[in-house]
Amino acid sequence: MPYTLAILAGDRYREAFLVDGVNKALLTFGGRSCLERLIAAVEQAPSFEAMVVVGPPALDPVIDHARGSKPVKRVDQGISLMDNMRRAYDAVELDASEQLFLTTVDIPLVLPGEFERFVSLVEESPANAIVAFASGSWHTQHGGLAQHYQRSMIVARGGPYLMGNLFAGPRAVLQCGEILEPARNVRKQSKFSNVLRAFRIFVFLGPRAGPAIVVWLRSTAARWLWLRHRDYSRIPWIAPGLRQLARATTKLVRGKVEVGIVDIGAEGACFDLDDTEQYEAMQQLLKA
Repeated sequence: MPYTLAILAGDRYREAFLVDGVNKALLTFGGRSCLERLIAAVEQAPSFEAMVVVGPPALDPVIDHARGSKPVKRVDQGISLMDNMRRAYDAVELDASEQLFLTTVDIPLVLPGEFERFVSLVEESPANAIVAFASGSWHTQHGGLAQHYQRSMIVARGGPYLMGNLFAGPRAVLQCGEILEPARNVRKQSKFSNVLRAFRIFVFLGPRAGPAIVVWLRSTAARWLWLRHRDYSRIPWIAPGLRQLARATTKLVRGKVEVGIVDIGAEGACFDLDDTEQYEAMQQLLKA
């Protein structure tokens, strides 16, 4: 069945990026902005029939220019990730059990085939809230970028994974804000602050955080070994499995949704823009 894709294109706290305060959606790569590239990829993905862009009015000219045969609706952004997700769900009329597909706007290398593979994996998964990870193929076509993403890799059994910024889930996902927003904030901190903030979250959540603490400790140790040696063969025994990570996350959200993790084997969807090094590396890649 055809789906709607919600594109999360900035919130009021994080709208400015790293280049002259420009919204990530408007940063250009190879002569086209992130948002233009994303809309073009979705236009070629048969599984999607429409798009909703959650972002500021400044994106309207880009949307009008990039619009193809599929309808694109813009709604104003909120003040946080959860606000933006809520606005996306409000803009799309779905039954309570139906899944909405969401993506961040800062993945200019994404390809239509990656969207299609993610949709097929979501349809096959028994879970109803799906997060896309990528392993294996990111070091082939875009291997030159990998070094700039070493610290954002999640090391799990099977290798280092990059999160692809693609998600799907029912409206019940919005009930998990107590986990999603703090987790996103932790990810943005320095290593020492990261540790302190993570423990604060676990203490706040109480006993249900137990499985997540185990996964977090194993992931932290595996990631430290990966960053130290860049050799995964040294660490498979300590790294958690993706299923273990998914079960722990489901436990954290009190089973409000059943979380699944799928490997989309992405070449572009896993590379997002979080710092100037990644921005410059991606620019160089597209100039080559």
